[in-house]
Amino acid sequence: MWATIDTASNGGDPVYHEAIYVTHGSGLLKLCLVETEKGKVPFISSIEVVPLTLSLYPRMETSAIFHLVTRTNFGGDEIRFTGPLTEEKYNRIWTRGETPSYIKVYTSSNVNNLENDPPSDLLSNSIRPLVVSDPIILTVDFPQLTPQPAYFVLYFSELEYSSNPIGARIMQIKINGQYEQTVVAPEYGHCKVVTIYPVMVVGPTINITLASTGVSTLPPMIAGMEVFTKQANGSNGTRRHFCFVFMFVHVISLVLLLV
Repeated sequence: MWATIDTASNGGDPVYHEAIYVTHGSGLLKLCLVETEKGKVPFISSIEVVPLTLSLYPRMETSAIFHLVTRTNFGGDEIRFTGPLTEEKYNRIWTRGETPSYIKVYTSSNVNNLENDPPSDLLSNSIRPLVVSDPIILTVDFPQLTPQPAYFVLYFSELEYSSNPIGARIMQIKINGQYEQTVVAPEYGHCKVVTIYPVMVVGPTINITLASTGVSTLPPMIAGMEVFTKQANGSNGTRRHFCFVFMFVHVISLVLLLV
């Protein structure tokens, strides 16, 4: 089972669900909407399937489905595909981060990045606290209350030029208080992508903390974040269901819209 969807829980707004799946060269994808309660007929408004390059999200296992929990642009506005000239060519929706307590940092220069092909609008915006010793605390809501492995992708753009050769932005990453990794920010005008996987998490919420180390002279800074949960392939034997069959190859991103 990929996800259980309750359209009444979103206040009438559209409900999106996205997953990354590898077809293993079979070229076949079967998507089923299953009736979980008698009398509640499954429905869907639209389905979008986008081929991805094999280089995206390289640590994702090809034997599982990865369900998107959140994808956030902390320093800027929402980003999505709007036409042929859009830099977000995979139509990943980067929602606008609500972080009023942090300072937004922006650059008009190009920021170099090679991993996961994020849009330039994401990399050119970041947030940071005012004081070096203050952390950035990010909260993620998880739909399931049972333990599950999660896949975290953090994007760090260095947007502040420092003429001080000993200046450094060094951050510790903690998830729910558990130390995961120390990150040294890249040089000015570059982006560093940090993937943390697997991390066992339990909902309903978790906290990601970015804190400067004792030797850091600059506060923590982050541009964006993606969080997925891993789900094994499986079937659901409940009541009636509607199925859709698609022909594709390699890696795809599957987006469902229900309104």
